[in-house]
Amino acid sequence: DIQQQEQLAATQIAKRNNHRSRNNRGLQKNEPLAVQYLTQLSGIQIDPSQFHHATSIEKDEPAVFPRDFHKHKLQLLTRDYSPDEASLVQLSHCHLHGIGVPSPNASLAIHYLEAAYHLAQSIQSAHSLALMYEYPQHSNHLVPTEIYAAFEWFKAAAEGGHVPSMAELALCYELGCGVVQSDEASLDWYMKAA
Repeated sequence: DIQQQEQLAATQIAKRNNHRSRNNRGLQKNEPLAVQYLTQLSGIQIDPSQFHHATSIEKDEPAVFPRDFHKHKLQLLTRDYSPDEASLVQLSHCHLHGIGVPSPNASLAIHYLEAAYHLAQSIQSAHSLALMYEYPQHSNHLVPTEIYAAFEWFKAAAEGGHVPSMAELALCYELGCGVVQSDEASLDWYMKAA
């Protein structure tokens, strides 16, 4: 009776594994390996020891602004390879949500987006950083709201032609959120976004 139960259990496991193999063509999910590949594709290596090790960013930690990029905290993997925006953005997502890494790290997530903005000219990354600083849900609630940093990142993305950032920047001017309130500047950015 016990032998039959063990055989039945082994058969069920084999069926499940066979079913998985058919669905993913024999490939198993390996998130840490995916992070390694993304790092190679990104063209840069960031030393995690230079960043805050806590999952979330504390309220008293300074926010990152567009002008504050610290290129010395990263190493270009090859000199012939320009940094890859999509890989940097995905690495940010992995670090923000703890996918393929030991634990979430908001500081590293921010730095990957910052690197994408400065090294790959990614205005989408500037917009993503602004959203993380403006709306906690965009940072998995790991980054405290910092309206001045949000304004600066919206401005950087808007000046780069990112239409949703133009509308957000207009709203910042309209409400005086992170900047001195200005109806004139607000109207100007709303018109550019339209």
